[in-house]
Amino acid sequence: MKKYKLTEESMIHKGYTLWRIEHIATGAKGGWVESEKNLSQLGDCMILDNAKVYGDATISDHAIICNEAEIYEQASVYGHARVSEQASVYGNAQVYEKASIKSNAQVHGTAHVKQETTVTTDEHLSDDPSTWNKINSLVSLKLITQHVQAHESQTLYANGRHQIQVQVLLEALDIQGNYISIPSHEIFKNIQWEDENHTPLNDIFLFSDIPGKYVPSLAVENEITEPEISSCLFFLSTTQALGKIKLHARCLMHHKTVSLDKRKEDTTAASTNPQHIVSNSLPIHLVEARTFQQKDITVETIEKRKPDSYNSILKSYYVNFSSSTDSISESTDIQDEYWFNYKQKGNYKACSTTTDNSVRINYWAQFTTTFHITDNWEITITEKNHERSGACFWVYRVWHGALWANHIWLKPMVFNLYDQYGNHVTIKVNVLKDAVLEFIVVSP
Repeated sequence: MKKYKLTEESMIHKGYTLWRIEHIATGAKGGWVESEKNLSQLGDCMILDNAKVYGDATISDHAIICNEAEIYEQASVYGHARVSEQASVYGNAQVYEKASIKSNAQVHGTAHVKQETTVTTDEHLSDDPSTWNKINSLVSLKLITQHVQAHESQTLYANGRHQIQVQVLLEALDIQGNYISIPSHEIFKNIQWEDENHTPLNDIFLFSDIPGKYVPSLAVENEITEPEISSCLFFLSTTQALGKIKLHARCLMHHKTVSLDKRKEDTTAASTNPQHIVSNSLPIHLVEARTFQQKDITVETIEKRKPDSYNSILKSYYVNFSSSTDSISESTDIQDEYWFNYKQKGNYKACSTTTDNSVRINYWAQFTTTFHITDNWEITITEKNHERSGACFWVYRVWHGALWANHIWLKPMVFNLYDQYGNHVTIKVNVLKDAVLEFIVVSP
């Protein structure tokens, strides 16, 4: 059943023929539409007073358009949103949830206004991508990180692998004073970095817009609900242990209203913040890469008898960081299925191999490998290989076959184990009597 109908009252507005609507249940006159496609017959959405909706714009759900507000082009207003007074929404903009647009505000481009955001006064919000050159001034330039309190330093290990995540938030205005949206890649290439003494840091840090392996508890990018804020994620690493610093962002604005010889940088450093923009800094502690000793690794073993149809034993070794180090095994550079030792003495045969390079515990994971004992005889084993965390090695021993053959070969086996911060320990594997594996730390 329809909730409203088009009356015979019409008007020409900006080249569009608009029709006044009437609420069927009450007979109350409403606002103006170009056709029924502009206002859904479902839900409680309504156009009131002298508000106008035309073009391909749509109003649905429980949205209210009232007073002298206008919605046009391909804009959409839905949810419990409200547009009132002399506000306009156009372009491909979307206003939804409990957002409110009022006064003389204009929302356009591809801007999304949501949640309980209120846009008022004479604000112009657009999410159309703008280049850095369109910025005339900044309202704010802030740095955000996670996992630490505001007064605490975030630790960054100087191993070139550990990264911390820093989110840059800025509010930019064009020469007309309108808020403009800056794409993240434009922010990434224009932001420079300095410490509290204005010493440039771009040669100290390695910057990426893509996270590597060693961003502990990688944070999800903070959701920006204010449409006037542009953001970009930076992932910082370094090889220089400089101690405690305060990280500041800086950037050169074109300031088209300022003569070329008087243009200055905007920065989060308060003493050189000529525009007095809202800003902050981030305390970071750049520390030496962590080193490990023999006592810092542990080895667990699991032995399984007759994992196949032979008289055999499969022994699994799991090499991990000790719990006393607070380090967690994150990765290893072990080569998958690397068979590095074989010994045959009569019918006794022993094979030592890696499984794969995963270090995460997975009770359901299985691994299959084949030992080619002779040209005519091979043994295939399938067993669990991640019952514990850490780098996994297998030693397979079998008593089968001819009694008179003797053969032995050994390849070097050295690998690196990395913790969650990218710190590493180098470990050499020795094969002892009865194919027992010994793991020796060879680098601090």
